[in-house]
Amino acid sequence: MKFRQLSTKDSEDILKLEEEMYWLGKKWHTLWKEEGEQKFRESINDYLTNFPSGCFGLFDEREQLLGAIIFTKLSTIKTIPYIHRFDDYFEKEGGIAYVQIFVIKDNSNELAERMYRQANKIAKNINCNRISVVIYSSPVEESILKKLGYTIEQDNLKWEIYLNKFVDCKIYTIEVKNG
Repeated sequence: MKFRQLSTKDSEDILKLEEEMYWLGKKWHTLWKEEGEQKFRESINDYLTNFPSGCFGLFDEREQLLGAIIFTKLSTIKTIPYIHRFDDYFEKEGGIAYVQIFVIKDNSNELAERMYRQANKIAKNINCNRISVVIYSSPVEESILKKLGYTIEQDNLKWEIYLNKFVDCKIYTIEVKNG
C-alpha cells in the first residue's frame, strides 16, 4: 500500500467510496441517486483541481483506491456545509486542516487509522497546526480519532450534511505533531 496525492482521475473512485460509506441507507440513497451523486462529483473535482496538495489517498499494489482524505484550510474551528464550492470557505493562510471528505473501503479500522496517521503529515505539509474533523455518523472514524488522541472541541452542533438538511454533529481536533 502507498499514499499519493489525488488527482481528478481519482474522482469517480472517491465518489464510489463516499456512496458506500455514507449514502446507502434508504433515507439517504434516494437523495444520492436523484442529485447528490452529481453534487458530490462537482465538489470533489473542485477540491482536486483547486487544492490538490490537500488531497491524498491510500492505494493498493494495483492502484485501487482504499481511502481518501480531502482537506480544506480554515482559520477557526467550525462546521461548513458538506456541499459547497471550494472558494466559499478555503482560507489560504488558515492553520486548521479541516477534513472535507474522508472515505475508506469496507469501513476498515486499519485503513482509517492509516489514513489519519498520514493526515498529520499532510496537514504539516500544507502548513497547518491543527486538524479538525466533523462527525455525524461514522463509528469507525470516530473510534480511530479517539484512539489517536483527538478530542471533542465542540459538541451538539448542527451541520448541513446536504443542501437544507441538517444533522447533529461534533467536532474533533488534534494538534499536528512534528516528526
